[in-house]
Amino acid sequence: MNINKPVDHKSLEELIDFYELIAVRAVERAGTILKDGFYAKKERMIKSKYEIVTDMDLRSQKIIVNTLKKFVPDHNILSEEDLEIDKESAFTWVIDPLDGTHNYMDSRYSFGINIGLLRENELQFALSYLPFGNRLEGGRELYISKKGRGVFMNDKHVRVSDKTGLNDMTLLLNSSISRDPESTSSLFTVLVRRFNRVRIPGSAAVELCYIASGRADVMVAQYLKPYDLVGCLHVEEAGGKVTDFFGNPVTVKTHSIVASNGACHDQVIEILQNEFFAQGDKRVSRLIKN
Repeated sequence: MNINKPVDHKSLEELIDFYELIAVRAVERAGTILKDGFYAKKERMIKSKYEIVTDMDLRSQKIIVNTLKKFVPDHNILSEEDLEIDKESAFTWVIDPLDGTHNYMDSRYSFGINIGLLRENELQFALSYLPFGNRLEGGRELYISKKGRGVFMNDKHVRVSDKTGLNDMTLLLNSSISRDPESTSSLFTVLVRRFNRVRIPGSAAVELCYIASGRADVMVAQYLKPYDLVGCLHVEEAGGKVTDFFGNPVTVKTHSIVASNGACHDQVIEILQNEFFAQGDKRVSRLIKN
């Protein structure tokens, strides 16, 4: 792939198209490493009380970061594995080199790579790479969104589902039970009785791609970080809706989200307000702090 920097930066769109080429090159290389090591024994390290990291997370991160440094050395970088580079640029790359590490550790297919580009804290470009997303055809799924220009999976335009009733929808929940068993158990209890189908994929990258492509209809997640939120742009560009638990727009500081096809969004927010937050300010304050 030849990457030629635009001679005359006449528009933001031209820049984003150029940055897309860089991101695709980085993620294809990192994805190859992850696929090659999928069935191999991984070196596990404790990252925090709630998180682990493997040698493959770090190898994937190194490939992505080195690619960005080569082509856009003046940009900021924020990556999950304790790496932050501040060049005082208007552009910041947010990276999750391996989202779904627990799944990857156990050689389960539900994992991916997230790369997003912020301009003045507003997400302009999002890329999610699922190395085993299309297992029936033996291939990967590459989701690319550009603000105001739609979302494509493997160069095909995708849209959210057209389902309108909660009973017909599939709900995706994130696996934050170890971080806050009480809150997460209560959240699950409130929601699962409203949906006939509930799944826990264990990867925000996968979950948001599934909402964007219509494979699932609602996602509710807590304790997210900026690089987990990359796929929110996929959902929005696919015609869906993403807010925090209170119905507010998502920012890089948002920790808990509802993503949906849009048809039932307000209803889910209402359920959270009337049932999940029924215990009062204690749960709300804990949610905001985390």
